[in-house]
Amino acid sequence: LIEVNAFDDERDRVRAVQSMRFAAEILEAPEVKRHTTHRFGASFTERVSALNKVSKLNGIKSELGAWLLDGPPVLRQWLLRNVVCPNAELEALVSDDAQLESWLRSNVTGFFHPVGTCRIGSASDPSAVVDTVGRVHGLAGLRVADASVMPVIVRATTNLTAIMIGEKMSAHLLDDQD
Repeated sequence: LIEVNAFDDERDRVRAVQSMRFAAEILEAPEVKRHTTHRFGASFTERVSALNKVSKLNGIKSELGAWLLDGPPVLRQWLLRNVVCPNAELEALVSDDAQLESWLRSNVTGFFHPVGTCRIGSASDPSAVVDTVGRVHGLAGLRVADASVMPVIVRATTNLTAIMIGEKMSAHLLDDQD
């Protein structure tokens, strides 16, 4: 059992609240908002967290879930609100101090290394978010340089891979200066 003691220090709570509000501001910016379909606090039900255990059945469930989430927007929103992240509408969370703090206390925890949310690929690939040097397709001046660009999780230390991605992307950024 790993106890992260996330809110043992009052500064943890203050920083977590500020961070969620800052993230919400970024997601509400017109330049970002037009590229998103649904903004929510990233928390996971026990049922969704159970998918982290590698098994053939979980692989099938994950593939089916991904397929459904890529479906019609109304289905995606229903799944996010009711299955993936219930009671985590970002606008509602950040507009109510008590609700936000309660949500944070319930959901802040240690976590695995997610990858693939901003995966590398060509602009013609509908699943790709960034090009090979981290530039976000269709959004000038924004880059991603972390583990999220990996199309799939590596079978190695994610930390070392993320460091190498950061180093490669920063070298390209210094060369490009776009």
